[in-house]
Amino acid sequence: MKKKGIVLVCLLFLLTVAVVFVGYSYSNKQQEKLIHATTASTTEETTEPAEKKEKEQAVDITTYEENRDSLSIVEYLNYIQTVEKETAIAFYGQLPENATWSTKAEEYLKEQVTGELTSSSLVSEEADSYELYITNTFNELAETNASVVFFMVPALGDQVRDISLGDSEDYLTRNVTSIKEVLPDALVVMVTPSPNSSGIEDYNSRMLDYIQYMENAKETAAANDWPVFDLHDLYMNKLEADNIDLTATLEEDGYSLNSQGEELMSELFIEELSKPIDTTSGREE
Repeated sequence: MKKKGIVLVCLLFLLTVAVVFVGYSYSNKQQEKLIHATTASTTEETTEPAEKKEKEQAVDITTYEENRDSLSIVEYLNYIQTVEKETAIAFYGQLPENATWSTKAEEYLKEQVTGELTSSSLVSEEADSYELYITNTFNELAETNASVVFFMVPALGDQVRDISLGDSEDYLTRNVTSIKEVLPDALVVMVTPSPNSSGIEDYNSRMLDYIQYMENAKETAAANDWPVFDLHDLYMNKLEADNIDLTATLEEDGYSLNSQGEELMSELFIEELSKPIDTTSGREE
């Protein structure tokens, strides 16, 4: 009887060990299955967004290319990002080196463009179309690799230079031609200057003020299908709508913008950056 009890205890012990072993083995197998399922799920989640992003990017490129005649500058720069992975802009022409409105515009564009955006400024407050052409800064401009060049129309500079409207048109055209020679894929956008009270009806020896040179530049741009940001007229229209005198936005010299004027110029320029224009003169598809 005693022996039977010992045998029974041994059998129960072995049975317990077997149950524990089977349970442990089952647990390990279930854990492996869970790990495998989790890994597969993670891989699928990681791959799917990448494939989706690639597909969406392809759709965006197609959309951009189909609408090149009506893209905003923001959209155009994002389009350039998708095909070239880098983007740059440049300001060129007559503009005070310390203008703050253009700096604010640069900051805005850097926020709107998906990738890195570099900016360069090749401007002078006393520039005119003749000087810009003969000083030959185009090689320096080429180094910027700019996708968009904002050509600040030197209307006041040409008025001071006292050149004819015909010569002004000729040198503007030569400038744009030279820009396109060093940056064939650049989109050149003509930008009219901010208004000034001292230059209006301040005639040179040809009885021309800066307004007439500016209008001449706009006509030249239209004849050559160059995009134009007419900030001058937008500025004057805004002042009229808000019943604000021009002198309230200028320094005492009547030429330089004060803080209110700088703010208005930045607002108008930023608004223009989001409006559709014809970008087909830029990068070839």
